[in-house]
Amino acid sequence: MEQDPTAMNNFDEFNGKPFFDRAIFLTGKVDAQNALGITSKILQYTYINERFPIVLFISSVGGELDSMWSIINLMNTVKTPIFTVVNGYAASAAAFISINATKGKRFIFPNSYIMLHEISYGFWGKYTDMTIMNNRVDYELEQIKKLVTNKTKIPKGKIQDFVSNKDKYFTVNEALEYGLADSIIDKTNMRDILSIMKLPAGTPEQA
Repeated sequence: MEQDPTAMNNFDEFNGKPFFDRAIFLTGKVDAQNALGITSKILQYTYINERFPIVLFISSVGGELDSMWSIINLMNTVKTPIFTVVNGYAASAAAFISINATKGKRFIFPNSYIMLHEISYGFWGKYTDMTIMNNRVDYELEQIKKLVTNKTKIPKGKIQDFVSNKDKYFTVNEALEYGLADSIIDKTNMRDILSIMKLPAGTPEQA
């Protein structure tokens, strides 16, 4: 049986048990399989302890909007704080997942980038069907604009350009300036992040 790639690198091969209790890895494409793995882990970790943070590492080119929203919807629903750490790149759908994390807890490694761009759909059919889909795309774009407005410092006048035009790459410093990230990873905060990726011994589970 094919394993969920999101879950595979979260295991200690020495004893076959999860080494990190609170870490999730989004790599590759944002698709139904990755979304299922991530949302399942968020639910699992929240059930075990909803007060202890979850760390979502992101190295992703983006992908499907429906899969993106399934992750974002759950992030916004659970009480558990969710940190994001961009390592390398968070593009398109992955960028929106990253910026949706708990304010003040959105980290980015040096030499990484965040990329926003115009959403795209592929569809065909009758004129009526295509009109319906066009309306759907317009709705998706408005929802993304609301997300960017609520979660970043990008001026409203620039949001339309960043999410409705060609690729816009944000360097680490630009990500901080525009509120796409809160802190650059260094030895100090990386140590802090590592410390919350495994529950302290004796931490009680939810009643």
